[in-house]
Amino acid sequence: MASFMKHKRELPLGGQDPAANLFTSPRKRKQLLQVALVGAILFMLAYVGGFLDRQDYPSASNEDPASQPLTHTYDWTKHHSKVYIPSATTLDTWISSAHNMSHFSLPKNNFIEMGSRARTYMNLFNLLYTTSGIPRKNIASQIGGLEKVAEVEQALHLLEKNIYPFIKDGGKWDSALELLQSYKGKGIVMATGDWHFKFARHCILSLRYIGSTLPIQVFYAGKGDLKPEYQAELLKIDGVTVHDLADYLDIKGPEVNGWAVKPFSMLASTFAEMIFIDADALFFQPPEVMFSFERYKRTGAIFFRDRTIGWGMTETLKFLNKFITEPSEYAKRHGRILGLKSLHEGESGVIVYDKRTSFHGLLTTCKMNSNPWREFMYKEIHGDKESYWFAQELLKLPYAWVPGGGGTVGYELIKDNKQYICGGLYHPDENYKPLWWNGGVTMNKYFEDEGKGMVNFTHWATDRKFENLEWLWEEKNRPFCLRPPGRGDIGELTREERELTKGFQAIWMKLHPSGK
Repeated sequence: MASFMKHKRELPLGGQDPAANLFTSPRKRKQLLQVALVGAILFMLAYVGGFLDRQDYPSASNEDPASQPLTHTYDWTKHHSKVYIPSATTLDTWISSAHNMSHFSLPKNNFIEMGSRARTYMNLFNLLYTTSGIPRKNIASQIGGLEKVAEVEQALHLLEKNIYPFIKDGGKWDSALELLQSYKGKGIVMATGDWHFKFARHCILSLRYIGSTLPIQVFYAGKGDLKPEYQAELLKIDGVTVHDLADYLDIKGPEVNGWAVKPFSMLASTFAEMIFIDADALFFQPPEVMFSFERYKRTGAIFFRDRTIGWGMTETLKFLNKFITEPSEYAKRHGRILGLKSLHEGESGVIVYDKRTSFHGLLTTCKMNSNPWREFMYKEIHGDKESYWFAQELLKLPYAWVPGGGGTVGYELIKDNKQYICGGLYHPDENYKPLWWNGGVTMNKYFEDEGKGMVNFTHWATDRKFENLEWLWEEKNRPFCLRPPGRGDIGELTREERELTKGFQAIWMKLHPSGK
């Protein structure tokens, strides 16, 4: 941990109260009233302006409550430009708790205890460092001197070794602090092994086709996960680098493989602001537009919803209650699982983080996706996809959902006189304009023969209200199909959007002439 000796500085000096003689004459009293009146008017204008700004969301905001901004989950500014200074008693409790926690292994099925340790670590960390990992210059004078700073540093060291050993054991960084301090810039993160390589290459070429210029870091999980010749093919693409996750973090201890590679790749990537993209995701707009989303600017963490499936079913809610005893008001108001509207909440095809403000959430997500905790969690939920917002909730960190549940984009199907849209898992942007979808350009990526036919992209269907949806399950030669309840929930792609999909398919066929 960093020493604070060289960061010592003088506190600002006090001065004479400039208002001491304010009431000494009628003239000054008149001036005071004028100033107060002007100030009141300016305050009301600022308040109304701020209120209107907070409501400046898509026209569908009345239909999708998650269109409303997140302002009540957690005041992350305390850990940004300002710092919360606990009382001496509270700080001693944090330090004592960190020491006690570090002596015992974390039970594999106790996610509440995981959250308690992660919050204790985060509180101590944020006391000493800004969200960029810069030591707070005057913190020693605020918490009882350099000896107390040393106590906090020691507690952090012990607790980090207990819950996040995969950082130091990886050999690249000596601590989480060093890792955080290494982040800079913006970029895209992807993860692939041999099987997903063809989708990853197609995705990257398609991103360049639509004009995305962000650098792309592709990770694989150790020797044997991605063939050298595949790595070489990716490196031919402008702005792409390829990385072995094992060179950055310990992946043997936590047994990082499969879905778990995704959060670990996000953590290891060098970007301060990053967009994780699944290998088979494709975009109508350059993904960097998401950095300008109002939700992202407010929270530093935005997620997309999976399909609304399983209305009234309680299985996922029961598991969630093992994680989070006090969900945020945001989760209560806008969460489908808590409202028993769906068995699924998030999907991890695209994750957008400011890793500086969500650093501790991402650390905890990696912990969840480590074994043996992953083994327990994956029995209850589908892979990693819920763990990102679970972690934000555990640590009371802000996040926001992009409007709508997972829809479909593809072709029109009329069945039993009902209109369905069949295709990939579709997501619009904040204004309900087509943004991206998961599943690639073929009918079903999991069946190379039956599913190799190309999807004819003409329509989209979206889920605005999370109710009264009709799904047709995917088949070998047909993707998922959705019939939403409202007439406005189905629309046609523009000519430009259709041309983009044809361009993506042309790229695929050039890479795979057989269609597979």
